[in-house]
Amino acid sequence: MRSANLLNDFAFKYVFGEDCKEANDALKSLLTVFLERKVNKVVVKNSEIVKDFK
Repeated sequence: MRSANLLNDFAFKYVFGEDCKEANDALKSLLTVFLERKVNKVVVKNSEIVKDFK
């Protein structure tokens, strides 16, 4: 099995798109690191994972 590439939409949504505190906290932490500023709230829109892709 290939390792997941987090730049891939499917992998990103799988890791960060779930509607739970852990996924939301992980996404806030990731954005805080990249943006170099505190992120207090994130909302993931269109978190649906498309299962039929090539």
